[in-house]
Amino acid sequence: MKGINCFVFFETSGNVRKRYVGWAESEEIRWALNELLLGRGLAQAWENLEDDGVKHAAFEEIQRRWQARGWWDEPQGKSRKDARTTYGRYEPKSR
Repeated sequence: MKGINCFVFFETSGNVRKRYVGWAESEEIRWALNELLLGRGLAQAWENLEDDGVKHAAFEEIQRRWQARGWWDEPQGKSRKDARTTYGRYEPKSR
């Protein structure tokens, strides 16, 4: 995210299009996305995916990102350990 200072959020609801919702600095977004990646919430949402292809692709991406940060083999903290346990139960179905 080089050169991005902030994100501006808009919504469309009913007949109102592109209504301003708010903004956040790029560092806040980066931190929030990082927290999302390592938390239980994403692991639970991933676990509930029904489409095997989507689930497998998401697993590979999550695993790649965790490994790049050194979290896969040694997760720190309860939330990360719980999420890793969830991912560890995954057994891809034969294609």
